[in-house]
Amino acid sequence: RSNSVRILRELDPPLVLAHTETGWGGNAYGGTLWGKRLRTFTPKDEWVMLAGGDNAVAGLPDHLFEPITPDPHQPGRVYIGTGARGEGVFVIDDIEALMDAAENGSERPRYRQVSGGDDQSPERVTYYAPGMVVDPLREDVLWAGEANRKIWKGIRSADGTWSWDVVREGATAGRFAVWAMGDRVGITA
Repeated sequence: RSNSVRILRELDPPLVLAHTETGWGGNAYGGTLWGKRLRTFTPKDEWVMLAGGDNAVAGLPDHLFEPITPDPHQPGRVYIGTGARGEGVFVIDDIEALMDAAENGSERPRYRQVSGGDDQSPERVTYYAPGMVVDPLREDVLWAGEANRKIWKGIRSADGTWSWDVVREGATAGRFAVWAMGDRVGITA
């Protein structure tokens, strides 16, 4: 079972990321992140376990992952939100380095937590379209829809810390869209 699958087409070769879990629906729990490089585009391209699981491999907790969001400004940077039983949002700056390490059995780079653990940032980021969006104009801004019908805006400071603010409440199940027109960004929920 997978809640999230993402193909990173901008990488060469393209990389597929998939979350897997145990159980179904309300009984679902746990999670691991798997990767597959699309070298041949056949079943010969093998899946490799990248992160998560019982041992929180690479710093990613054993949770449901919803959604998996690449950063269009920084190919290789990937955000992951943890869903209904969430612990927040996590990021890795170089998913290809994580894939290399998993394939070679070397020490893996780690995901970092950028939200969660308090009521001042999103914890239960939903997979509902789009769930999480990197701002189309600024790579230091991340929008996240939370299961409690809030939409958050996170801003990363120069030292890498994040500050979060609720920008909309009552959005249907956290559904929203972020779009750019010229030098302005709009949000529709």
